[in-house]
Amino acid sequence: MQSVEQEAKTFGALNYVDNFFSKIPVDSRINHSDFISYAPASHNDVLTTFALDSLQYPRCYVIGKTLIALDVLIVNSTTLQPPPAAEIVAGCNNMLNSLFKTVTLLINDRNVGHVNEFHHYTSYIQTVLTYPDAAQKSWLMSSGFVKDVGAFDTDDNTGVRARSAYFRKDMQINGDYTNEGAHLIGYLMHEMYGVDKPLPPLTKVQFNLVRTSDDVFIHKSPSVATNYKVVVKNIMLHVPVVTLTESI
Repeated sequence: MQSVEQEAKTFGALNYVDNFFSKIPVDSRINHSDFISYAPASHNDVLTTFALDSLQYPRCYVIGKTLIALDVLIVNSTTLQPPPAAEIVAGCNNMLNSLFKTVTLLINDRNVGHVNEFHHYTSYIQTVLTYPDAAQKSWLMSSGFVKDVGAFDTDDNTGVRARSAYFRKDMQINGDYTNEGAHLIGYLMHEMYGVDKPLPPLTKVQFNLVRTSDDVFIHKSPSVATNYKVVVKNIMLHVPVVTLTESI
């Protein structure tokens, strides 16, 4: 029987059908993963900028799975107090990503996107088309995703009523609005969202987030005449980082 020669330190191809239930496929280039948390380099009512540190080999960013966490408040434009409990005031659906009308990703100071505007619309469409109903009713709720049900601009819209609970005590629909607002966390959608390939070491990364106008973001009952504004605070990025194996 003729012998089969194999180059040193190489392995034959695996049949993943035969090994599916006995061995989990892994990326052999990666031996560790964690997150680095970043506060904004600058933050105001219009623009939030994150500048990520350049990582030395063997550490790399996987920016396609970047998380964003923040607290958002809806307050009276004049008194800066939360709404009275009787009023229905909330953010539009997919609240976390809908807070931003523009998300620009710069890699080595170059904008990698083609169309950065209308992020609040495109992120909602992408979420609806990507994730099934079960996901929308479970883990996506942490980012403020609750579908509008019923006539959109009326008190019959149960989605707006449910999203208003995010801003109330103990998330109770009839509870008082709190001074802490809603805590949201989820994936930041951008031009490389969902890309699992690590960036090369020493890559410079920057995110610029431009806020959606209050008139677009805030949904309220037709009977509510008070003007409200949005306040975003405690905003953080949590960026996945992987450590590559040493070269053979």
